[in-house]
Amino acid sequence: MFLSKRDFEITVIEAIDTWLKEPGNLNRWVTAKTLHDESKLLVLGNKFSPRWPDSVKTMGRRMMYIADELADCFGMTKRISRGYTEYRFSRQ
Repeated sequence: MFLSKRDFEITVIEAIDTWLKEPGNLNRWVTAKTLHDESKLLVLGNKFSPRWPDSVKTMGRRMMYIADELADCFGMTKRISRGYTEYRFSRQ
C-alpha cells in the first residue's frame, strides 16, 4: 500500500488530538521530542506503524509542513526556548 504525504500529516494530527485529551496537556509548552514520545505511547504503545514519524526531527518537520492547519485546529503557537522550538496547543 502506498502512503501519501497527507497520510503522514493525518497521523500527526490524530496523534496531537489524542495527546491533547490527556489531563494537563492543554496549554502546556512542549518540544517536538516530548510531543513525539508522549503521543507515541498513547497512540501506538509498543506497536509499529509505518505512518509514525521515525524520529523527533521527522515529527517536527511534519508539524512545520502543517503548522497553519495545526493553528486552525488546535490553536498551536510556537516559541524558541533554550534554543529549542516549543509548541503549545490552546484547544482540543
